[in-house]
Amino acid sequence: MTDLTDSFSPRKKEVEKTESSVDCSDKSIISCIDLDALQSIMIDFRKVTGIGGAILDLEGNILVKTGFEKICSDFHRANSQSAKYCHESDTVLSSGVPFGQYKEYKCKNGMLDIVTPLIIENKHVCNLFIGQFFYADDVPARELFAEQAREYGFDEEVYLTAYDNVPRFERKNVEAAINYYSLLATVISNLSMNSLKLSRALSDKDLALKQLADSDEKFRQITDNIQEVIWLNSKDNKKVIYVSPSCKQVWGLEAEVIYSNPLAFYDTVHPDDLEAIKEAFKDYKDTEKLQIDTRIFKPDGGIKWLAIKMNPVKGVDGEIIRHVGLAVDITDKVKVEHDLQDSLIRTEQAFTELKRSQSRIVELEQRN
Repeated sequence: MTDLTDSFSPRKKEVEKTESSVDCSDKSIISCIDLDALQSIMIDFRKVTGIGGAILDLEGNILVKTGFEKICSDFHRANSQSAKYCHESDTVLSSGVPFGQYKEYKCKNGMLDIVTPLIIENKHVCNLFIGQFFYADDVPARELFAEQAREYGFDEEVYLTAYDNVPRFERKNVEAAINYYSLLATVISNLSMNSLKLSRALSDKDLALKQLADSDEKFRQITDNIQEVIWLNSKDNKKVIYVSPSCKQVWGLEAEVIYSNPLAFYDTVHPDDLEAIKEAFKDYKDTEKLQIDTRIFKPDGGIKWLAIKMNPVKGVDGEIIRHVGLAVDITDKVKVEHDLQDSLIRTEQAFTELKRSQSRIVELEQRN
């Protein structure tokens, strides 16, 4: 196994700080993950690098995938005998990998797999796989696969053509891919759990306020699906190497604009917040930590609040290899907080007026 603890320093920090206040089963936790967003990002990554991946639960059920190679989908997983080895690879062989490490192995069908665990709410709920490929420096094993075709009754010529089409990757590219996928999956998963916690917390506050004021409902539930922007910057933090498609919905900017001009975001920032956010990004060079709430203008002229965070990603040698950023739309949260504050003020004023009324009643009764 290979230790990725240092290169996953932001991921490890995120998991260690996760509270255990939300008591969910593994399936409930998985349901909190924005799988559609994760699927879209993984598909885009495969288009760029050619390296695919998948996320499976501990029972071997596929949650997210970027497609199987033909040798696996049309042969190994389609044959009852070889499919047993696929399931064994998805569950048994992939088990027992400590957090922060990954395991590389060959399944009994001869395909290379790499797996790392996904930890959410301090629970191991999923496994992230990169597989169905060979290393570029592997010794060809065509005859071994020919024997396998005869053993399983495959059409040998078609099967070997599928073998010849299995992608070959450099080892360094595979390691970079597993780093990227693991970090990205953890970020999205934890954001999904935070969305659930926030929704429940706001619901509790809303109920308490209604009981206290005995008034009409003043707060609305925020949506369970908070759309986040995730981006990756180069080592020198001057170039955006990836930005999620949700940037258009959250920032109002097309991805192509951000790629060509990473500072285009400043054009959307509210003038009263512009200096503060510029200073925050400037300080990031020294502190390696950025966390700020800011206002931006929407395309229709309205105002949106964003919570922006950024952290460096370091390699095994402790050197920064990239930067990962998050932008979360917190407009609803800010509005709820303002509404709560206003409502509490009105409630306090009502109690004050009630005390005054009671004092007047007592005073009149004493006079009479």
